[in-house]
Amino acid sequence: MSALSTTAGDVLDAHANLLPIDLLFCKVLVRAAVCLSSLPPSHPLFKPVHSAARHCVCHHCSPLHSIFSFTDINPSLIETVLPTHQPPSYKPAFTMHIKPNKESALMAIQRVHSCSWAAVYCDGSGYEGGIGASAALFIDNEKTTALQYHLGSASEHTVYEAEVVGFTFGLHLLMSITHQLCGLTTIGSNSQAAIWALNNQRPHPAHYVLDLMHSAAESLHKKQDHLQHSQQC
Repeated sequence: MSALSTTAGDVLDAHANLLPIDLLFCKVLVRAAVCLSSLPPSHPLFKPVHSAARHCVCHHCSPLHSIFSFTDINPSLIETVLPTHQPPSYKPAFTMHIKPNKESALMAIQRVHSCSWAAVYCDGSGYEGGIGASAALFIDNEKTTALQYHLGSASEHTVYEAEVVGFTFGLHLLMSITHQLCGLTTIGSNSQAAIWALNNQRPHPAHYVLDLMHSAAESLHKKQDHLQHSQQC
């Protein structure tokens, strides 16, 4: 790159796509800290890395202590995104129904609610900087029990994550009445994104919550099938 001798060095750095030295230094340290935090438990540095991140010593600091003290990265909060979650032949233990608009969805849920002995309605929302999830169980069109949980601040969690956690709560409520389940059982949600994500097996952030939901649904089916076979015998 050529320029006039009077051109400021910062302008040349910007045109050359070079970060200022302090930002470049921070970028290199953060990249190193994230790489160290993502090491598997079998790696020899796994325990030293987690120990250095938890406790910062005042004397005789090692490079690990310095990196995590500067970047303030917690390895326990690093999510491991698996390349594959289910085999190609995997089919969910449930069916999904998404209506094109609010009116048709309301009519469908009213129709299903009237003919379902048990129904669960889940929700996730954010309020005043906090994210929470909830689920309510209805039996014979009457609310019997509910679960609520505060995930944390909006800087650490998303409403989408809370919606999926609500599904897990709904399955937990159904698991508690497995001996009484019969016929059609529904779980309702107002989040199309969360419902569509249930069939998305591509790796992406927060996929571990979907894995928990699928595992809970399979456990519910296995328990229900076992009870039905026991009653038939």
